[in-house]
Amino acid sequence: MTFLSVILLVLCLGVCFVIFCVSIYFIIITFSSGFMKHSPTIPTTGKTLSVMLQKTSEYIDTHSLNHSLNIIDAGCGWGTLLIPLARKYPSHHFIGIEYSFLPYILAKWRVRNLPNATIIRQNLFTYSFHEADVILYFLLPSEMKRFSLKLKNEVKKTCFICSNRFPLYQISYDEKIDLNDNFSCVYIYKTDGYNKF
Repeated sequence: MTFLSVILLVLCLGVCFVIFCVSIYFIIITFSSGFMKHSPTIPTTGKTLSVMLQKTSEYIDTHSLNHSLNIIDAGCGWGTLLIPLARKYPSHHFIGIEYSFLPYILAKWRVRNLPNATIIRQNLFTYSFHEADVILYFLLPSEMKRFSLKLKNEVKKTCFICSNRFPLYQISYDEKIDLNDNFSCVYIYKTDGYNKF
């Protein structure tokens, strides 16, 4: 066996090992999501992440002049959205809600040095949003009706809601941002002193 053959064999084995590890990871994520009773962990990335960070930052900058805000990331995954915001705004309170065990553990570890951020493992349908000033989420369409009804009963009169990809059920959005890839968009809801729900 030549040196080149050995190198190629090692590379092929390495690629196979990586594919195997990624497959196992997704199987574990699926099982830790309660056999798909809850949304699987899909991170917010790219343009969607940039837009959600920008819109949320704009709201925080204009609505937190005299007090700290409570920002909730419902289904925070491993903290892709919550952590940059918590770093940028150390005087505000950030809570990530995650039900899947592995993303919860990873997000909890990632916020260990952020005293203004907390990750809790809980079903978001049992969590109370009464004190939320900002709500961020990325849920499956099948959960939107139930989540919308929950927010109708719990949202404050002044609240900012930012949705990745799917709109709330039978609630008019204030802004829809299409990201020009035929699938991604961000929905913005603001109650600003009146209860539109």
